[in-house]
Amino acid sequence: MDASYFNPLLKRALVLAQEGTTDSAPAAMRIPLSYYRAPDAEATEKEKIWEAVPLVLATTVQLRQPHDFLVRTVTGKSVLIARGADGIVRAFENYCRHRGASPASGCGNSKLFVCPYHAWSYDSSGRNKAIPAKSTLGLEEGMSFDLVELPCTERHGLIWVNLKPGTPQDIRAFLGAELDDEIGLWSYGQSILYPPMCQTVSSNWKPVVENFGETYHFATVHGQSIPSELSFNNCMTHDAIGRHHRMLFPSKSILTLAGQPEEQWHYWPHATIVYWIYPSTILVNVGVVAQVIDVLPGGPDSTAINTVSLGFDAQADAATKEQMDYIVQSARQAIFEEDGPVLNGLGPGTRHSSQGHVIAGRNEIGVQHIVKTIAAELGMRL
Repeated sequence: MDASYFNPLLKRALVLAQEGTTDSAPAAMRIPLSYYRAPDAEATEKEKIWEAVPLVLATTVQLRQPHDFLVRTVTGKSVLIARGADGIVRAFENYCRHRGASPASGCGNSKLFVCPYHAWSYDSSGRNKAIPAKSTLGLEEGMSFDLVELPCTERHGLIWVNLKPGTPQDIRAFLGAELDDEIGLWSYGQSILYPPMCQTVSSNWKPVVENFGETYHFATVHGQSIPSELSFNNCMTHDAIGRHHRMLFPSKSILTLAGQPEEQWHYWPHATIVYWIYPSTILVNVGVVAQVIDVLPGGPDSTAINTVSLGFDAQADAATKEQMDYIVQSARQAIFEEDGPVLNGLGPGTRHSSQGHVIAGRNEIGVQHIVKTIAAELGMRL
């Protein structure tokens, strides 16, 4: 990546930091609680969101070798993602073509997935390989018993899956040329993998996504993982890019850039670059580490937060490895130990409060963009 690529953002962030302010929306926004608890939300969101767009469900480094696989559950659907013997990553509905049991579970490396019910088996390209006592079943000649394939693309070190079979998939069109090019600058596919982590919180998925769209809560929630002497509270740049957005969170060291020649600037260690990929993927770039976070609903008041941490320097020396480990540990602390308990408390408030609405302030411009975008896709009036 060109070291000066983010200089325009750094210049904006430096001014905000010097003035003690943040990018802001024109006005505060009232968010009706019906946005979070509409009675038909689950079915509507499944149709208009989860089955309508590509979702980031894995990373290249999780499926580096032929026959590497993992299983994800999205809105109740079990999805098998595997790299075939030909090196191509594919996604399938993880349901046996016989009676619908799941032939795969967890993650690992396997050339063959055997259904635990009647031992029908499938290879890592989804092809049916064996049907015990096939001649006794009376199956129609010429029928396909391969796993149902889902649209899947490996791009920029991320694995994108559509949950609806046969849906045309164009990741560049989905992201837009600007964002597609920018995400391609990050070396997600050449990273080293830290153990993924998943946490379930008792909240609707929407406020969980919104949590990653502002820094206003940093001083209150993240005093341990993001100390105030290093980072600003309530200070960030925000740029909407189609349905998605990009944010830059400045560190206090950004103030040292004042007076330095711009050709000597680099975003790290002076800022964190964060992307929200509609509807629920967050890419957090912190110098030598990135977090790929996906937020997926498990029910009206249940949400899974899955975090994959990637170290950008596969040949890191001891000092760099120590820095990567520290950043990963701090991120896990921030998300699972600090955000988690707060997010658990949001479920009752959005579901049972009689106040009618909650508020996203002018300073929570990222939250406002997320809410407006999702509401528009659902056809909801705010």
